Parts: sequence; C-alpha cells; structure tokens
Amino acid sequence: MEVMCNEEKMKNLFYKLWIGVNFLCQFCAQSDVSVPAGTEAGGNTSLGEFVSKPQNTWMSFLPFILMLGILYLFVLRPQQKKMKEQQNMLSQLKPGDGVILTSGIFGEIIEINDKLVVLEISTNVRIKVIKSQISQLTSSSQVKGV
Repeated sequence: MEVMCNEEKMKNLFYKLWIGVNFLCQFCAQSDVSVPAGTEAGGNTSLGEFVSKPQNTWMSFLPFILMLGILYLFVLRPQQKKMKEQQNMLSQLKPGDGVILTSGIFGEIIEINDKLVVLEISTNVRIKVIKSQISQLTSSSQVKGV
C-alpha cells in the first residue's frame, strides 16, 4: 500500500473533482440535434437542415468557477485561519513564556519588542530571534526540563 502525503492527496482530490465537474459541465452543455420535420431516418438531408440548440457560453466557465470555489474552501480559507491564529498567538506573548522556534529550539522569553525576541535557551545563554520564527507556545517548566 502506498503512503501519500497531504499535498499528494489534495492534488489527487482536485484532479478527480476536476474530472467530475468537467464531465458534468459537458453533459449539461451538450446540444440536442434533431432531424427536420418530414424527414425519415436514413433520408438524404444536408447538414444545414439540422436544427441545434445553441450552447451557453457560461457553461464553459463553470468548471473554472467551481474549481476556484473549491480551492478557496479547502486551501485558502484554512490557511488564512491558521495565519490568523499564529498572529494572535504572537501578539499575546509575554516575558516568561516558553516557546518553540520553527528550527526546533526551545527557549524562554526574556525580552520582547515589535520584531525581535530575546530567548534564554540555557542558563546564561541568550539569543535574539525574529518574532515570526516562533511556532508554538509551551510551558516554561517544559522548556527548563529539556
């Protein structure tokens, strides 16, 4: 059994969804071709005598519109929500909080300003990091125990 990452699963889902939406739109947009009145099947008729319903142009854009809607619902909206939660977490940081950086470094906040944070990662070992590199908030006891 093959293991797929989330990105591959999403691509596979979007591909299958695109096939389904495309099929549905083509099915709905098919024109009905009818034989002119008074002509029997197998008779001699020219192509100009056939009457067909015109196709709707908006139906050709329907797959794109649906895919944009699905992209928004399944990709963009959750990403925006995650970014908003991250910004709220960063705005509520205060000295004494334990944090984990994106690089995996544990530390306790000593000083904090708009863009920089001073972390104590060991006794008398302090580093300055960019505030946006903080990925998680943890307890101070968890940081000191590591």
